[in-house]
Amino acid sequence: MRYRPQNSKILVLDQSEGADKALERLFCATEGNATVALLSLKEGERALSLLHNNRTVGFNLWVNSKGELLFCSRWEPVEELLGELLKKGSFKRKIFIDYGETAAAYFCLKPPLP
Repeated sequence: MRYRPQNSKILVLDQSEGADKALERLFCATEGNATVALLSLKEGERALSLLHNNRTVGFNLWVNSKGELLFCSRWEPVEELLGELLKKGSFKRKIFIDYGETAAAYFCLKPPLP
């Protein structure tokens, strides 16, 4: 059984509109505090969409020149446990939203298709 608060809204994301447009609609409809990751494996388009809205436990994104990425809410455990991997993989932190910081952002990352 899924829990849905009373008076909550349901937003249907349509695959035909593409990942960029779907993420934009979701971002505009998001109320309150939220962090969302969506993976789209639609034929002809692959996309990882990341959304952060208002105050959460944080949002951090590292990327490297190979197109690899790592994202999380709390950066401290990641750097403690995966610090060596971040160094070896030449990862650079591109987004830093700290615990409790009010911020809003969304990104749609599309890796090249093989």
